[in-house]
Amino acid sequence: MPDFYYEGVSREGENIKGQIFADNEVDLRIKLRSQKIRPVKIKEQLYAKKKVIPVSSSVSTYFSDEERLFFVKELLVMFRAGLTITQALDVLKSEGSTQTMRDMSSTLKNFAGKS
Repeated sequence: MPDFYYEGVSREGENIKGQIFADNEVDLRIKLRSQKIRPVKIKEQLYAKKKVIPVSSSVSTYFSDEERLFFVKELLVMFRAGLTITQALDVLKSEGSTQTMRDMSSTLKNFAGKS
């Protein structure tokens, strides 16, 4: 889902600024209208495609925004299925779609085991 910044006016005439997640601008407008906000200005936040974070200091690979999003979605599906965090990380560690995802799962599992 894209991230949108908006400026709007409430029914009382207050200027309102904020950030909201929506599939597209039409859905954003529907969400704002349901909150009784008339949108005046809408801007989609553009994410840098090459923005990455290190997986760990011992692993020389990087986790892109797209990989992080997919990783979180996969965890969410497993949580909804009733798996614990360690079980979900075990699944991703063994069946992750990319090597980076498998490395991140392993790193997180090791970190969770220490606490």
